[in-house]
Amino acid sequence: MSKTGNIEYKIHKSDCRECTFRNKCIKDYIKTITRHLYDDCMLIAKNFRLSEQGKQIYSLRKQTIERVFAEGQERHDLRVRKEIPTFRFFLRMPEYQKISLIVI
Repeated sequence: MSKTGNIEYKIHKSDCRECTFRNKCIKDYIKTITRHLYDDCMLIAKNFRLSEQGKQIYSLRKQTIERVFAEGQERHDLRVRKEIPTFRFFLRMPEYQKISLIVI
């Protein structure tokens, strides 16, 4: 296992003597297959998300989770702005942010 959580499986060409797909599969002396530690868990989560029950739960996301994030963005002025911030924007800033804007 590597530091990034990948598991490496190494197969020697001599292990595949009997296999009919040997010429297509193994081109070098050793074939390395890399999988992440949580690949099985990710596959289970993906299959659940694509099931009927997962689709029903995901459709409720816009009513619960997305709404919470949208309200947080509105309250804390985290929306993406196309215009230059105005004086009103400056007045709504917390004091610790105003101090960082002061240039000496």
